[in-house]
Amino acid sequence: MRKKTKKENRRSAFKSFRRTYKEEYIDEFQPPRLTTHAMRTFKILFKNWKVFGGLLLLVVIFGTLFVGLMSQKTISSIQSVADSEELSGFLKATVVLAKTATTGGINQSLSDSQSLIFSLLFVLIWLATTYSLRNLLAGKKITLRQSLYNSFAPFVSTFLVFLTVLVELVPIFLLIIFYSAAIQTDFLSTPFYALIFLVFAILLIALSLFLVSSSIIALAAVSAPGLYPMEALRSAYDLMFRRRLQFIFRILFLAFVVIVTFAIIMLPIILIDSAIKSVADWATEIPVIPFFLLTMTCFNFMYISAYIYLYYREMLDYEPKRS
Repeated sequence: MRKKTKKENRRSAFKSFRRTYKEEYIDEFQPPRLTTHAMRTFKILFKNWKVFGGLLLLVVIFGTLFVGLMSQKTISSIQSVADSEELSGFLKATVVLAKTATTGGINQSLSDSQSLIFSLLFVLIWLATTYSLRNLLAGKKITLRQSLYNSFAPFVSTFLVFLTVLVELVPIFLLIIFYSAAIQTDFLSTPFYALIFLVFAILLIALSLFLVSSSIIALAAVSAPGLYPMEALRSAYDLMFRRRLQFIFRILFLAFVVIVTFAIIMLPIILIDSAIKSVADWATEIPVIPFFLLTMTCFNFMYISAYIYLYYREMLDYEPKRS
């Protein structure tokens, strides 16, 4: 009878009452440090600025033309509220950024077709970024045209894996519904019930994070040519074995990097825009802030795509060394 290799044992470990030996689950994978991985992602995007910069410019132009920017009147009203509270310039810019960051800089009253176009633009960013990185890491030189023409090949497979991600997020969606009902019925006003709800919320969030962590990696894996959705999910499950908590920490750090980057770029732009419009009336109708909000939203999603794909490649490159 053939003895299973360590790689084969990884998927069967902890699924039966059979004793699991220490050497079957020890993982010597040491990914780059958080800051190193984050800076490497920035470096590879800026180094290949012709491809990724062109992609960013293309997405922003399509988003502006076919989806639309947020109304400048909305920005002006937020700035007026900040002026009435007599805040300093920096605090005023922080308030404007905090109240507009979640909009992504786009028009808030989107039609169904505009919502579809905006979603497809983000799918384009994900697929084109992963395709470009795969070829660049293989030492190939590519152009933006090649990336756009060839990256959409695994669109159907990516969509099916994305549906899996949505299903795995159902516990969090249910938690949001339960929380809304609890607020309306004052269920959380009783400390004992609030504690029960907190434990219930932690369990649901932990369940979703456990399930979705490997599926996010599967989104990166399924972009490979000829890889079917179920194969991508199985391979991602193998790669993420005993690495989920590590990956969740990296996603939290990724969120921190994205927020800091967003603030570092947008706060000076808001301050400069406010200073110019305070002395030039002709500039009051120019949607500078919405345009840069959309640009930073698209760039951040490109960065997230690259960050996740590079972590996937780190695990993938380590696998042959294990066996």
